[in-house]
Amino acid sequence: MKRKRQIFVLLLLPLLLFIFTISGSAEDMPYQFRFDERPEEAADGAYEAYIDKLPPEIRQQVGEAGDARGAVEKYNVSYFLSLIKNALSDALLPGFKTLSVLMGMVILSSVFRMLSKTVKNGSLETVFSMCCLLCMALTLYEVQKSVFVLVQSMLDMLSSTMLMMVPVMEAVYLTSGNVTGAAVSGTGINLMITFIQTLYANVLAPCVSVCFLLSITSAVSGNRGVSFMAGALRGIVTGALVLMMTLMTFVLSMQSGIASAADTFAAKTIKFALGSYLPIIGGTVADSFSMVSSSLGVIKQMAGVTGIVVVVIVMLAPLAGLLINRVALGMTGAVAGVLGCDREQALFRETGSLCTLLLAITVAAAVMYIFALSLFCRTSLAYG
Repeated sequence: MKRKRQIFVLLLLPLLLFIFTISGSAEDMPYQFRFDERPEEAADGAYEAYIDKLPPEIRQQVGEAGDARGAVEKYNVSYFLSLIKNALSDALLPGFKTLSVLMGMVILSSVFRMLSKTVKNGSLETVFSMCCLLCMALTLYEVQKSVFVLVQSMLDMLSSTMLMMVPVMEAVYLTSGNVTGAAVSGTGINLMITFIQTLYANVLAPCVSVCFLLSITSAVSGNRGVSFMAGALRGIVTGALVLMMTLMTFVLSMQSGIASAADTFAAKTIKFALGSYLPIIGGTVADSFSMVSSSLGVIKQMAGVTGIVVVVIVMLAPLAGLLINRVALGMTGAVAGVLGCDREQALFRETGSLCTLLLAITVAAAVMYIFALSLFCRTSLAYG
């Protein structure tokens, strides 16, 4: 009888210790296993809250594929082609207005230049040419100012979208036992968001302003050295920003891989201990972890794919506007060259390079976020 009591106490103590450990951990981790709510329901609720926080126009474009579980296959090629078609059709009218304004200015500049050549005074002809070029620069700045605002709004929208996605990722990670992965992923993505939010105000806006002023100076003075300075500044800024984005993506990928391996090892150790040292109920609890992980895997894939689609939707409209604006600048520069307005052509070429810089940075930012969400989709759950 005494031996049976000893065995009962030895079995009871690990069970009580395990129950106390779960209770204590639940206070520190709000998404960890609770007795009043199933873990997959907590993660599913975080995903539904993410969908509800999206702007109405984005939620409408996401459509039924973002509402029903298992409908991710609706994101096929035709779906993305329709999104691209709609984005291009919406950007065509503003692009045509930009093209018509710039073409009209080039034609007026050509006519004014021809009339200025009738003046016998060479100095007066030079003053007329500079005034015409400055008027062209002012008009071009007013036209391109909307492009700068478009880029800023796109970066802000991307950051806001990813900021709303972080609680969903943490809920899935924590409820599946990826505690280290949740900390690494949250820290890495918050670093990306902070970088993108301060990118335009502290780097892109000053760089674009300086490069545009250098382009005007180069066009007015005809000095190719100033144009070289503007090109060098654009190259340095582009290289530095792309290097920073690549470095943050690499670090997040490396840390996520290490964290996933550590969480999986810890989870398998817990499952082995439960199955080995707690008879009967230990195996049942260990099997329940696998069932919970399977349900969370569905939520993880659905949330990750939906997040990628939302990033693509946010990116497409500004990207289409930037592309059409770049085409308009290229066409206007070509017409200026045909009409003999060499300085105006140089100004359009430099402004087009600025538009290419903004295009490259915005695409790099969107790709960085898409990679982070893809990494979230590929990360294995600890209790799987």
